[in-house]
Amino acid sequence: MLMKMLKSSIVRLFADDTRISRKITSEEDKVLLQKDLNVIYDWANKNLMKFNKNKFEQMSHGEAKNIKIEPYKTQLGNEIKIGETVRDLGVIANNNLLFREHIDNIVTSSKIMSGVLLRTFSTRQEEPMMRMFNSYIKK
Repeated sequence: MLMKMLKSSIVRLFADDTRISRKITSEEDKVLLQKDLNVIYDWANKNLMKFNKNKFEQMSHGEAKNIKIEPYKTQLGNEIKIGETVRDLGVIANNNLLFREHIDNIVTSSKIMSGVLLRTFSTRQEEPMMRMFNSYIKK
């Protein structure tokens, strides 16, 4: 199994999403993470799987004392884009592990749907309003 093949990193698999992580405290840790990425690439090739190169994301968080943040490489040697935010299973987090963008998106979407419902339906009775709220906004 893939997770047993990795020596130094944590891998998370869910459906077709794969996340690999490792605490980086030295240059050696960076090398070990790249080696684990290479193990994943080899495993994928042996199992006739392909990664979507457009969905590769690299994110660093926490303090990087004396460690230069550099992009890791894909199996073809291309640099993985370093991002400030990442979407994982529908949740958006930034490199400070804050969810402000995610919360703002939910609030905006809820306001838009509330406006649509209030313009579409003239009733303001509690029961139908609660049903609409629970069906279309609360999710």
